Amino acid sequence: MTNSYKLTDNSEERNFLFWLGKEYIFEIPLYQRIYKWKADKQIESLKQDFDEIIDGQKIMHFFGAIIIEPLPKRMEDPERYEIIDGQQRMTTVFFFVMAAIYQIRRVDEEKAVKLFKRFLIIRDKEIENCKFQPSIEDRAQINWIFANIITKDFKVKLENEQASYREFKVEDNSKTNGRAREAYTSFKRYIELKIKNLDDKDKSKEIEKILEKILSASSVVSLVIKEKQYGPIIFDKLNAGQEKITTSELVKNFIFGRISKEGNSGEVVQQFHDIHWKDFDKQFKDGKSAENYFFPFALIGVPSIRKEEVYRSITNIWQKKEFTSEQIIENLKEYQPAFNALQNGKVSQYNKKIGSVISNLHTIKLSITTYPFVMQVIRKVEVDDNFESTALNILNFLKAFYVRRALCDREPTGLHAVFKNLWITLSEREDFSSKAILEIINQSHSSQKPPNDKELTEGIKTVKLANKKICNFVLEQFDKSFKGEYPECPNRNVEHVLPVRYTHWKNDFTSEEHEELVNTFANLVFLTDKLNKEVSNKPYFEKRKAILGKAMFTSTRKLFEENQIWTPNEINKRAEEISEWACKRWECPKV
Repeated sequence: MTNSYKLTDNSEERNFLFWLGKEYIFEIPLYQRIYKWKADKQIESLKQDFDEIIDGQKIMHFFGAIIIEPLPKRMEDPERYEIIDGQQRMTTVFFFVMAAIYQIRRVDEEKAVKLFKRFLIIRDKEIENCKFQPSIEDRAQINWIFANIITKDFKVKLENEQASYREFKVEDNSKTNGRAREAYTSFKRYIELKIKNLDDKDKSKEIEKILEKILSASSVVSLVIKEKQYGPIIFDKLNAGQEKITTSELVKNFIFGRISKEGNSGEVVQQFHDIHWKDFDKQFKDGKSAENYFFPFALIGVPSIRKEEVYRSITNIWQKKEFTSEQIIENLKEYQPAFNALQNGKVSQYNKKIGSVISNLHTIKLSITTYPFVMQVIRKVEVDDNFESTALNILNFLKAFYVRRALCDREPTGLHAVFKNLWITLSEREDFSSKAILEIINQSHSSQKPPNDKELTEGIKTVKLANKKICNFVLEQFDKSFKGEYPECPNRNVEHVLPVRYTHWKNDFTSEEHEELVNTFANLVFLTDKLNKEVSNKPYFEKRKAILGKAMFTSTRKLFEENQIWTPNEINKRAEEISEWACKRWECPKV
């Protein structure tokens, strides 16, 4: 038998004159993402399409598909739909209508009242009756727009027409500026230009004509989903190649969708946001960090998932465990400090030893697929004081593992396979030593094992590190290995002792030697920006003279003090010195 199961109940194409003329309320999920269309891009492009419709060059503008979900209601209430996908387009159309009504209100309040009743509100005194219910993030701007339309006289006329509406309070002026207001303002100017040469009487007629024409010629296909969980599936397919909804947004909508469906009032939802979600969200440095969190978080629960499976994976776990919304937030917070420490270097909550090594791991930028293992190590420290020395051992091994591989120019690809089940395996063994980790890597992923001392020495001598991310970190660690205080210098540069352009050095280096040695680690030093510009491509003796009395960094000063000349021989000697130090500094256990 053919499986005839459908994700949607029905679909149909309708113009916006139909949608806005009906007694329908469209709700943006309370914590959906903010309105993002730009006035100088998407809005400007849309106005050009509107021009073609008004001029008769084009008969239709197709807005694409929207995904909507019917919401529970009382028998006497109007139809209510939550917009799963199509927020930007539906909101934009409302802005256009609002702008048109604003311009009509300036010349004909009676007609503006009729259009306001027709397109923007439900004619029922018992409900919150605005046809457009924005998200929390956009509410201040939308309220400002409504307040911009509704003057005192306009309000009186609405009441005389028995057109009840909720008050649109502008409580925080700091939140009334943004892309929503910019879009509305852009449409106001657009309409104003269309009627600027007309009399007031004709202006009203022309605006109404434009409004009817645009709404009649603008259509969408509505997809009514059967269950909210299918919304993201359809969304991703419809929006392939466009700006995708983020995992963070999906998770947020999942949580608050559950709270709303439980019949909680807007006030209760707001309280949950302020008490629980807001605290979780503000811990991230930026939106990018928040989005990056969910993949390693999901990998902790299901180590083998792909990025596109993150949302489904974590929500399935929450549903199977029957987590409440509060428990979901607590679950999300569990590994958040560890992630932020690795991602943003936020280590103040850890003691000096643990914080220092985590800060190092942040600086060398671990692969995101390594995060789940490290996050579990850090989390264990947070809940178990007795685990600290073990954790230090693990984290220092990881640092050595990464630095050795980087200095030998080994790509981080394939590391997910190494670390995805490592925590589980170590837990089963009840052995978290670095030796145990190395044994597991050697047994199952021998191609990914860290370079030995011989390989590390060869890497330092031959690998071109000048433009590698690891170069700054290792050079800083090398400088700190000498006695004396390390200078905090934000304007430091990595300088080639033997310059890339070596016109003055050809007596000491053949072209082959220059090619082989110029970007190797032993030829690199720290200089301040000012001093770097001063010495530039000068011969060695001039560089030495200029640097000797001015070098802030100990390792730089030591090089120029100890070497009166700079030839392949001196570079190789320094490479031996650095290699000996590096092998000890990032020691690995022998297995």
